[in-house]
Amino acid sequence: MKNIDVNKFYKTMDQLMSDFSPPRVSTSFERKVGASLCKASELAMSDKLPKFRLVSAPTGGSKTTSSIALLAMLANEDKGFTGAYICKTIEECEYVYRRLRDLWIRVLASIVYLHRN
Repeated sequence: MKNIDVNKFYKTMDQLMSDFSPPRVSTSFERKVGASLCKASELAMSDKLPKFRLVSAPTGGSKTTSSIALLAMLANEDKGFTGAYICKTIEECEYVYRRLRDLWIRVLASIVYLHRN
């Protein structure tokens, strides 16, 4: 796995945020969270163990936005890339699907499975 280009990631993140209402660009804190997500992803996709990585940030810290931007960037850069985004609710799944679609991902599928205890 090659290193993730953080500057390309920031561009994708700002492109995503330009569609927000009102449009905006990422803050310094959001960029730091995004950079942490990129680094954790690099480590998780490398050949080194362990494969589990955790990125923690407060509500509103851009974990969702960063994840969407990273998936979109990697999918648009590498035709063979596959990724998954797991959601807790149908509403979140719909939100993520629409944001990924807006970032021109070529092949995109949404699978909804409800698990009830």
